[in-house]
Amino acid sequence: MILLALLASGASAEEPDATDDASTSPIDDTLIDEEMVVGANEEIIVFGELEIIRRRADLEADLRDLGYREAKTKDGRTTFRPEVAWHPTVIIDDDGYVLLRRTPVRIEPWVEGRTKLTWLSCIPPFTPMCVRIGGWIVSNRKLTPKKGYVAGAIDPRVRQWRAAIVSNAMGQRLGVDIPDMLESIWTLGTMPGQEDTEPMSMTERRAALLGFWSGRACTPEGAQARSLVEDFLNYVVQDSPHAATPEEQASASAESYCGLTLTLD
Repeated sequence: MILLALLASGASAEEPDATDDASTSPIDDTLIDEEMVVGANEEIIVFGELEIIRRRADLEADLRDLGYREAKTKDGRTTFRPEVAWHPTVIIDDDGYVLLRRTPVRIEPWVEGRTKLTWLSCIPPFTPMCVRIGGWIVSNRKLTPKKGYVAGAIDPRVRQWRAAIVSNAMGQRLGVDIPDMLESIWTLGTMPGQEDTEPMSMTERRAALLGFWSGRACTPEGAQARSLVEDFLNYVVQDSPHAATPEEQASASAESYCGLTLTLD
């Protein structure tokens, strides 16, 4: 949707007259760069969310192939009940967790189909025929292997779905959250969402930025976050009257979680 909006806005803009003098229509390169970066970040997030939806749909399709059907969704959790009463129930949490539980007693028509007419088969004296207690009476010795089978069957889809969730969250953090935080610390002297607090001094702002650089984990994601901070320090902080001193850089290097050395321009 964002991509279409950008294309639409570009298509509707009038092309400049070739005879116009360049001085009458100046181009702000900084503004163009900022707009391109924002657009790219938004597209990354949108496409990441679509990938999560696609991977989740693949997982649910596998569950249906295993004989499960969606029963209810509540508080970010979707419950899938098995067609076979004693098979385990599968619960999918929107945060990326998959739980397998013993299936509780349930009531369903004993004749084929689930329509309003088939529920008439559960009126007295036929009600006991609609009670499915298999999930409660099955032994752990029989249930545990079935749990393992279901977990193993859906494991590849679960891993792909979780990877999509992590990737989207990291895209949001690298593309939006961290840049916003760095800008807020340096420009306003506060953390995002804490604008009502007393602004930090310039020394405290540098310390906060350098401390964030030092505390990143020794992972590819941590390296990407450090790179963002280094760029901000080089192109914004060091280009200001309040540049980080060599002593501050040495202190940040000494405190680096990964034992790295910070060298700014």
